Amino acid sequence: MYHFYLPNISNKSVELSTEQAKHCLVLRKKVGDIIHFTDGKGSFYEAELVDLTKRGGIGNVISERTVSADEYELHIAVAATKNNDRLETFIEKATEIGIHHIHPIQCDRSERKKIRLDRLERIAIAAMKQSLQAFLPTIHPMVSFSDFMKIEKKGSLLVAFCDEERTQSLTKYVLKPEIWILIGPEGDFSENEIKQSFDAGFKPISLGPNRLRTETAAIQSASWVRHFFENQ
Repeated sequence: MYHFYLPNISNKSVELSTEQAKHCLVLRKKVGDIIHFTDGKGSFYEAELVDLTKRGGIGNVISERTVSADEYELHIAVAATKNNDRLETFIEKATEIGIHHIHPIQCDRSERKKIRLDRLERIAIAAMKQSLQAFLPTIHPMVSFSDFMKIEKKGSLLVAFCDEERTQSLTKYVLKPEIWILIGPEGDFSENEIKQSFDAGFKPISLGPNRLRTETAAIQSASWVRHFFENQ
């Protein structure tokens, strides 16, 4: 079943953009047909098309189904990778697994200075639709590591880095309903960043014996958190 993403619903009516209307036409939809969509905030809808042209369309909502929110809220702060495709892979896979907030960060050893937030949001929307989910994660603008540490946080605060003597497996932790996980860049966090995270209350974690790429570590973290709460 093809799902659209239509976040703005007014008086049980939805408006399709030019791009969405063209998708409807490609799918051979016509006035009177039913389309399925999500608002990205926890609800699925059915709407009857009452107007459809190449320039746009209008649908009247005829049913709504609300999905229960997760029992946890996951924030992953991840260093923007030098290869943008790898950051995009993380966005896609984490959205499919289930994640609530993505915080791109610029670290001491980061090589990427900018990200295209609009493109990352489009990738998340596509992954949400493909995996038939009702919640769209929030992708925050990229900030420096220091600025990220100023954000108010609570719950389980965890920082992943490569040091067997100072870290313990993520699987050893009993997670609280709000989780913040820090994932570093190629070359890992600097000692100054590790100290900053410790000072802010973050606990050191390992994601296993293998040295993982940034996006792999972030995906594995999201997967483990999902597994933890599904098996309580």
